[in-house]
Amino acid sequence: LVGRASEFARQQDAVAAVADGRGGVAFVIGEAGIGKSRLVSEARTGYAGTWLEGRCVSYGETLPYWPFRDLLRGWLGAADDDPDLRVRVRLRREAEELFGSRVLEVYPYLCAMLGLTPEPDAAARLADLAPEALRFRTFEVIEQLFLELATDRPLVVQLEDLHWADTTSVELVERLLSIGDRAAVLLVVTQRDERDHPCWRLRAQAARDVPHLFIDLALEPLGGEAERALLHAIVGPATLPPRLEQRLVQAAEGNPFYLEELVRSLVDHGALIATNAGYRLDHEVQVEIPPTVERVVLARIDRLPAVAHDVLTAASALGRTFGRPLLDAVLVDSAETDAALHELQRLD
Repeated sequence: LVGRASEFARQQDAVAAVADGRGGVAFVIGEAGIGKSRLVSEARTGYAGTWLEGRCVSYGETLPYWPFRDLLRGWLGAADDDPDLRVRVRLRREAEELFGSRVLEVYPYLCAMLGLTPEPDAAARLADLAPEALRFRTFEVIEQLFLELATDRPLVVQLEDLHWADTTSVELVERLLSIGDRAAVLLVVTQRDERDHPCWRLRAQAARDVPHLFIDLALEPLGGEAERALLHAIVGPATLPPRLEQRLVQAAEGNPFYLEELVRSLVDHGALIATNAGYRLDHEVQVEIPPTVERVVLARIDRLPAVAHDVLTAASALGRTFGRPLLDAVLVDSAETDAALHELQRLD
């Protein structure tokens, strides 16, 4: 983690504060690849409380509660391909442990959010509710769940890529902005600087309504020295000639992800060769630097072996996470999937 000392210290302070019983709401803002997730991940190191993470997906604006569904499944330890019955049993058990005799006040609504069909006694609670009443009660239940989880241990709720969230999830986050006033809960939101999305107003609202809880972490592009420090940390300080270093730094424009992908592209292309001591440059290989990060990633994909390319294509259609049986099911020939997955992980 390079060039983020100030932002990292503030994020660490927020995590330390919730561990001491003081809630907050942190907005980590920046363009794609600028290091939002990495900053939060680094601050998580050493935290001993409960940490729940929900990720939005690029196609999620039509999927109600997607980040909260993801968060709940993570809380339950439910895999993407777990049968509904197994997830429902875990949910009922966890809800009973938290709420005891009040379990039916929350369990049916959590079932509905997760798309599960509850038992008849629980389903009866939902039968006559109008959509607006169900939505309002679901908001209350999620808030109660977080408050209950924070009773014994501090709680961090991390919502990733809120710029892809559906409107209902944004409204639920709006309700949760002040939860740090009532319990040791730190709400951490990461999002891109997309001012046309409904989530953008949440940052200004938090600054206005709960300034004592609000933490603003806007990540700017890395400066030249920080960028060079990152480049040296990846490949070594004397591996690349100064002119090539300058070309890489200028192309990346302060974006850590772009710089890392450029280096990986040089490795894939054979210009950088891994050795026991780090990397060495093959001066015989002509170095081409794609003009955008999308081109870098596409160039790396194009250089993959055919089987690995097919596996990656299938995986990209399934989403950020998926079960292995589902991947095998959509591949025409899954005999070489193990080797392809190994190769894709090796290439990062």
